[in-house]
Amino acid sequence: MESRMTRNCHVRFGERYEETRLPQGQKVRFVPTPCSPILGNIVLHEFDCWLEDQLGANPPRLTAKQQAARANPEYARHQRNLVRWRAQLAGRIPMGRQTPEGLRVKIKQALAARKLIPSVLPRRILSYCRYADDYVIVLCQHSKAEVVKLKEEMAVWLQSNLGLTQHPEKTHITHA
Repeated sequence: MESRMTRNCHVRFGERYEETRLPQGQKVRFVPTPCSPILGNIVLHEFDCWLEDQLGANPPRLTAKQQAARANPEYARHQRNLVRWRAQLAGRIPMGRQTPEGLRVKIKQALAARKLIPSVLPRRILSYCRYADDYVIVLCQHSKAEVVKLKEEMAVWLQSNLGLTQHPEKTHITHA
């Protein structure tokens, strides 16, 4: 953030060169102040807390048990079959009615099928990072409609609680 100081020592925080209109006759001098980033952090801390409390932004890491619960059952089934068939080929367990060539074909098919399956189930998550007055929100496994609704919800909260508005040309929704 920058601050603008007019000749009559009126300070306007957060206004940029082209965004501020002054009455005719006032001379403006730009003075970067060390307080601007600090004030921005103090004000936007409320926004950080709202995102974390109300929207669940930046959730804690999953425990080993929670991570194991996300394992894709179809992927695990393919993995178990591959282990069993490879053990049969190596002679560690009885082959049964299978032929070595038939097991090789099964292994090749299972490997091809397993490549198309994710090893873990997708997780819906909202990650948030802010530096001074800029922020980035990353949404995983959310639809475009949910993202647009969240953007509107954030704009309303910022306006009603902090009196801030998002710049329409600088606020974007992109797909990575």
